[in-house]
Amino acid sequence: MEENDYYHFSYNFINQSLFYYFSMKTIMHYVDVKNRELYLKLIEKYQIELIHLEPTGTSLDDKWQLNNVQGVFRISRYKDIDKSNFFTHELLHIDLIDKGFSDFSEILPLIREGNKNYIFTPIIGHINNILAHEKFYCDFIKMGYLPSEFVSDYYELLNSQKSISEIENATGLPFANISLFIQYYFTIKDNRNPTNENAVNEILTYLKEKNSKLLSILDNTWLSWQNSQSLSSKDFLSHLFEQTELLLEVK
Repeated sequence: MEENDYYHFSYNFINQSLFYYFSMKTIMHYVDVKNRELYLKLIEKYQIELIHLEPTGTSLDDKWQLNNVQGVFRISRYKDIDKSNFFTHELLHIDLIDKGFSDFSEILPLIREGNKNYIFTPIIGHINNILAHEKFYCDFIKMGYLPSEFVSDYYELLNSQKSISEIENATGLPFANISLFIQYYFTIKDNRNPTNENAVNEILTYLKEKNSKLLSILDNTWLSWQNSQSLSSKDFLSHLFEQTELLLEVK
């Protein structure tokens, strides 16, 4: 590239980047009558930032993320939307952590030893996220949002045949099929899309036939979490891991 061409390219790239950056909506765009009270309460205690990520051209662009970086909560998104439900969803995650819910950094040490590392490492964040959803879903609805506006970890249409096939044919890490078994269990528990009802029932029937004892452990853990006043997901996950290891004899 010639020197003049390089400067021309750099000038255009910077101009386009700046235009894109300043055209992005600020955090206040997502503060509305539904979430204003919660937002104002949280910023009294925490610094909250809204971060833009470069679009990937994949389904990832439709998702929002929350990261706790040394006490600063960074809400990241790939593209702007007109509604506030995604932003409110992340605010409720922050609020739950403030009330005592176990952050990812607290639960990660649970799986650094033994064979449970193989089972739970790929899915521990997924499970913890769904445990959080179960605790603040009702608050989301009370704030005036519709059930269809709640963002589940898996809010697309479930395909039971594909899900079952993935579990049956799992390869790679040891206990990969057990990991997927547990992942899909929590996925369907997080499902709030009524159009997925048939797929959910088919997957549950398969899980029961595949390993009824493991399904019973998962059911008991889920029921305990639903009924508990505790927000320490770390304790519940620790118990789940221990019960799963005992069942599979993988210590």
